[in-house]
Amino acid sequence: MSTITLSIDGKVYEARPGASVLETALSHGIYIPHLCHDPGLKPHGGCRLCLVAIRGARGFPAACTTQVTEGMVVITAGGALDLVRRDTLELLLTEHPLDCLSCAKNQGCELQRAAAFIGGATRALRPIRAPGRGVEGFPHFNLERDYCILCQKCVRTCDEIAHKNLLTVVNRGAESRVDTYASWEQMTESCANCLECVKRCPTAALRPLL
Repeated sequence: MSTITLSIDGKVYEARPGASVLETALSHGIYIPHLCHDPGLKPHGGCRLCLVAIRGARGFPAACTTQVTEGMVVITAGGALDLVRRDTLELLLTEHPLDCLSCAKNQGCELQRAAAFIGGATRALRPIRAPGRGVEGFPHFNLERDYCILCQKCVRTCDEIAHKNLLTVVNRGAESRVDTYASWEQMTESCANCLECVKRCPTAALRPLL
């Protein structure tokens, strides 16, 4: 089968076999909010913003980890799906600074784009992590922890694209954070001509040293 035919929001589209629902939607100009997806990385399904409704499927599967099938019927927004997605967004915003206008990533932030698209999200929950977690300095970039949403794109990029595996997520739950077990010398040498993790960060968490 050279192409697959499926329905997205009531319209029929073609997709390549093996493509995900998210890849297919984006290729046809249909935006589904997402934060952990990157075309150069393996599907992760961590941010839970790209949830969709699929006829015959239980719950709301992640569009980035669900492959298209012939005759699939996909709904990208509406009803209970919007409520679940908004709740997920509110959890992210609870731990995130709301200083978009002064943020260095303003108008280029994927979280900002998702929040504008979803709409209606509030900051009604009490933050679990204390604000002001500071800036972690690395040889060629800084990690500003208040802006980190733990999408793990930096960790996955260092592993899958740079093949260095210098970054990891340590601890669990509210104490989870991106960090490294590598030495300063290792990162100085390995990161000098890379910074692929910085390029793929969806927020202002990773910033190159000027």
